[in-house]
Amino acid sequence: MGRHIHFRIDTKEFKRLTTQCYFSEYGEDNAKDGVYQRLSSKDRQLVTVQLDKPTDEAQPWSGTFNIVIG
Repeated sequence: MGRHIHFRIDTKEFKRLTTQCYFSEYGEDNAKDGVYQRLSSKDRQLVTVQLDKPTDEAQPWSGTFNIVIG
């Protein structure tokens, strides 16, 4: 299974939105994930985050995953 994070969003307008965020550094694991496999190439790009690795190993990796509702 790919390494990913689940997001669940509830709003007044939408009863529930669930999505997943995958990380490009784990491409081999992502390729084995059943949900990821069923996505088109374009959709895979939308749910895959490129993490920025700082040169100082004591600092955390960071990345951006935009969730747009509306």
